Amino acid sequence: MAVVLLVILAISLNFLQLGFVPIDRTGTFDVYAILLLAPPSLAALLLGTIAGFVLGVVTGVVLCIHSIVMPLDFQELKLVTPITSVGMFSAYGLIIGVLFALLLPRMRSCVSIVLSCFFVALAGSVTLELVSFYDPTGIETLLQVVVDTAITAIPCLFARKLTQVVRERLDDIGVREAFRMTIFVVVLLAFLITITISYVTVTLGELESANAAIKSEVNYICLQLESTKQRAAAFEKIGAATGHSLDEVKTLAPDAYEILDDSVGSVLEGYTMEQTGTVAIIDDGCIIVTDDSRLPAGSDVHELLGDEIWKAIEQSVQSGEVQRIIYSGVLTSGDDAGGYDNTMQLGYLLAGQQGDHIVMIIEPSSMVFRDRLGVMGRETVITFILLSVVFVVVTRLLSTMVARRIDQTNEALACITSGDLDVRCEVAGTREFKSLSEGINKTVDALKRLIAEAEHRIEADLATGRAIQEGSLPKQYPAFPDVEALDLFASMDAAKEVGGDFYDFFSIDANTVAFLVADVSGKGIPGALFMMAAKAEIQSCLSSGMGMDDALTSANKYLCTHNDAGMFVTVWAAVLDWHTGQLTYVNAGHNYPLLRHGRGGSWEWLKERSGPFMGGFDMATYRPKSLVLEPGDELLLYTDGVNEAFSVDDEEYGNQRLERFLSEHIDERPHEVVQGLRKDVAAWAEGAQQSDDITILALEYKGWDDAPQILEQLPA
Repeated sequence: MAVVLLVILAISLNFLQLGFVPIDRTGTFDVYAILLLAPPSLAALLLGTIAGFVLGVVTGVVLCIHSIVMPLDFQELKLVTPITSVGMFSAYGLIIGVLFALLLPRMRSCVSIVLSCFFVALAGSVTLELVSFYDPTGIETLLQVVVDTAITAIPCLFARKLTQVVRERLDDIGVREAFRMTIFVVVLLAFLITITISYVTVTLGELESANAAIKSEVNYICLQLESTKQRAAAFEKIGAATGHSLDEVKTLAPDAYEILDDSVGSVLEGYTMEQTGTVAIIDDGCIIVTDDSRLPAGSDVHELLGDEIWKAIEQSVQSGEVQRIIYSGVLTSGDDAGGYDNTMQLGYLLAGQQGDHIVMIIEPSSMVFRDRLGVMGRETVITFILLSVVFVVVTRLLSTMVARRIDQTNEALACITSGDLDVRCEVAGTREFKSLSEGINKTVDALKRLIAEAEHRIEADLATGRAIQEGSLPKQYPAFPDVEALDLFASMDAAKEVGGDFYDFFSIDANTVAFLVADVSGKGIPGALFMMAAKAEIQSCLSSGMGMDDALTSANKYLCTHNDAGMFVTVWAAVLDWHTGQLTYVNAGHNYPLLRHGRGGSWEWLKERSGPFMGGFDMATYRPKSLVLEPGDELLLYTDGVNEAFSVDDEEYGNQRLERFLSEHIDERPHEVVQGLRKDVAAWAEGAQQSDDITILALEYKGWDDAPQILEQLPA
């Protein structure tokens, strides 16, 4: 599109007579604004050196054609040759492309552009002086270089900035902006093409009208000369009838003959150069001009008019067609008889012959095309208005018929991609948008079916995983049927289908049991998998007979070694000799448990820590703590899903509410404490989504005296 635009711009500048615009209206300097330098400069800057060379060739060829078909003035007709057009403009495009390629990467773009344009303008001005008869003064050359630099640098700087802005916004341009820019370029091309064609049409029309008018005037003058010739013949007949010769007639009636002879000049009465141009009658070396002055008889017409004009006269007489000429002003008489003024100009000549007389009319191009500017002004305004209306209407139609429907489609897609699969795309108006809407809706329906099937499979898998996880947790109650000295109850409520919390209790030997509560850092399937690994390893280490410190240290190393996901687990684990009430426990970064002293006694926090959480530091060690349980003592273990449960007002359950609940239930058994605490937490968080797994374990030590039947089972 850029290439097409620049090619049409080069053609339009030529045929709109804007390729060379004189900027010195006073006539002091011979300086032109050469606008034709802009297309190859822009092509070299935006598209590269080859494009600059190609646009230079195109510009030169168009200029050469224009100088032949409809030249602007005598300077274009004389100065423009294949060398000064195709040769110079192609060299210009190539050189400025090379300069851009060399200088743009090495300095600021604005400086490199101006320097490149200056160097090429200077070289072009010097070259033009060498290959043509154009001989400007030093100040004219300097002004021409300055003007040419500005003509090329300003559009290039603007284009450079515009392309940078477009590139920066390219990813953010919507269909409206892209279509508007495209339509604007198309309308601009249409505007240039339309006014160029109009200009050429008006020019050819005015030239044809001027030719017809000149022919009419020549024919009229020839008829007048024929009438004059007939009167002269009648006078000769009168002389012959009286028996006098023509010389005698001249002697006998000089005044009458002068009147007859002056009638040739009287034919041109009423013609003025301002309205008609130069009108002359050539008769045997005698030239009569529009001011009724007669140049001396016997003058050398060839020398007086010049070979080119005389050749044009002969061709026009033979063909009857108008000839384009370059001439020096108008024919003059008087003291300057037979000369020309020093103003060269382009004109159109038509000559006709009547007997011994040649009638010649020369109209300057300014007179031939005197109405062109006004006509083109009106047509340009009308074309601009019409194309502006077309631009507005087309962009409006685009917005209504295309862009708005695309926006509606995108809005529906945005809702769908955000997860709302119940949204329907109902964009109609054309077959394409209707088909697109139906395709989107069918895709969404298919997606909903696939999601439903996937959810069903996932739910089935999670249900299986939940069953497996729940099955891995001990559920038999009483927890230790053969040990009536202990009462233990536990529960785990996962925040998701599967969770990361777990509890465990098991016998180590005939006198010792182990129990624990743990909380994995993750939830869902990852937390459940890590929970299974942690539970199995801790149970294995505790059951092996190792001490609490060695068992937890060994389990921690195993979890650190097999922990690529970077998860961890907090653990509160204990070993109880139910025969003596000796409790040995380890708190690995877990919540502090509570201990009730005796049935109906107060609750106390066990705030000792034995080491960090497990699975994070493979060098960690754990220091066990111990205490002796008395009959009636009860332990409460829990995970942070209890004290960090949130209400609908985003308020935590907290340790104080936990203490208050326990103080209100000091006589209850473990089963009652666990179930009551679950209900209290659920009531607190009613309406709010459960944010974490909730695990609770309570153990009451009944004491040896409460289980006499166990004595019978002990070895002697």
